[in-house]
Amino acid sequence: MLVLSILGVIACILFVIAVILLIVFLILKFAAHLDERFYYNFFRTSLVMLAAVLLVVGGSYWYDEATKSGGDMLNGLILMMTGGIIFVGLIAYTIWKTNLFYAILITLVQIGVAALLAFFGMIALIIAAGLLFLYILFELGSTQTVYVVNED
Repeated sequence: MLVLSILGVIACILFVIAVILLIVFLILKFAAHLDERFYYNFFRTSLVMLAAVLLVVGGSYWYDEATKSGGDMLNGLILMMTGGIIFVGLIAYTIWKTNLFYAILITLVQIGVAALLAFFGMIALIIAAGLLFLYILFELGSTQTVYVVNED
């Protein structure tokens, strides 16, 4: 029974890796198609979409925390508005460079990719900050041997 459980876990992991690789392959093919047909750089605008999604998500968190603690909610609203303005500007740029059908398709793909990157990027950032904190804690907290040269 244990062997079947291990094989099932391995099969699930391989399936998830295959799905991720398929999605990456399809996005790369879609980006190559856009570059060939419209001379549109998908990945450069995806970074702008990532910034917009991060601003909206970060502003939403800020707003929620401010409402819970009774703080200033305006900072979160400003961040969300800035992300929304960038988002609308990117949609207008995409419609201008391509057509309406491709603009909607590109925007949906970019929002999906940016939301996943923002979510997992925040988790990776929290893990990296924790590891950096532990490294600094252990480096500065380590004791060094003190040698006494002149003992009376």
